[in-house]
Amino acid sequence: MENILIVYWSGTGNTKKIAEEIRNAIVETNNTVTLINLKETIPHIEGFKKIMLGCPATSKEQLEGSTFMPFLEDIKTQLADKKIALFGSYGWGDGEWMRKFEAMISQSSAELFGSLIIKGEPEENDSRCHQFGQDFANS
Repeated sequence: MENILIVYWSGTGNTKKIAEEIRNAIVETNNTVTLINLKETIPHIEGFKKIMLGCPATSKEQLEGSTFMPFLEDIKTQLADKKIALFGSYGWGDGEWMRKFEAMISQSSAELFGSLIIKGEPEENDSRCHQFGQDFANS
């Protein structure tokens, strides 16, 4: 059993819903989950081998700049040898922000598990979130 860290920033609440759906799926695998909203606290990532990072597309398909990007910059050197999954929501564009996000993580020597992007609001009990969370927990 592992303790998996999920850290997210959400503007409209859609990425928060994705994070909560993923958390529920991971709990079903008998792993424990630490869920952190970056608007409330900045977590320490030491002690976690698996981390999920969530951020929606903002402005011109960018990661949120005042809280999420500084957090990501602070932890980049600590991601080596950790398994990282990414998720987020968007309302326009083609997912460019997630491709940039994936590239940043890949440059950190972390193992990139994959990413999940959802346009708009996820459905209640969204099967995409559920599958993504369970696959990550079981990887």
